[in-house]
Amino acid sequence: MTVQFWNTEFIAGQTGYPDPIAVVGSSQFTFEDDVTDVGFEGEICYRIEAVEALNFYNFAEVSHSNDYCFVYKPLIYIPNAFTPDGDNLNDYFLPVLTNIEPIEYNLSIFNKWGQIIFESSKLAVGWDGKIQVSGENATNDTYFYQVQVNDANGEQITKRGFVSLLR
Repeated sequence: MTVQFWNTEFIAGQTGYPDPIAVVGSSQFTFEDDVTDVGFEGEICYRIEAVEALNFYNFAEVSHSNDYCFVYKPLIYIPNAFTPDGDNLNDYFLPVLTNIEPIEYNLSIFNKWGQIIFESSKLAVGWDGKIQVSGENATNDTYFYQVQVNDANGEQITKRGFVSLLR
């Protein structure tokens, strides 16, 4: 008998089954998956299938487990300063996020009077140091930010803090 391990994230939306992520013989009792190269949004699901060798009727039976999903805690890094001076080093204020639901994201930047001067709902769009409505450069100052994201379970996470704009 062989045991096949499937990452069911790759099965969603596909017709047929992709190749299993591992096939182990009947003498192996454990398998460890390295997910460092897998693109995922905070949740990885697995299914295990046992495939019988050809039996008396020249037929191989297959039995599979229920899907089991692991939810990874979101990792959020937010810098505290940036320098939008055109040197291609730290020109944008952009949180670094992993293991989050990308469709539920919002970044807001506020001035010291509490007015929103920049807002984005796109993960790849950071603040370039300009006031969004007028296009004028914001002054060297400390600004308040708010980042809202959802984890793989749909729970909203809000991070707030200060960022310094240095020209």
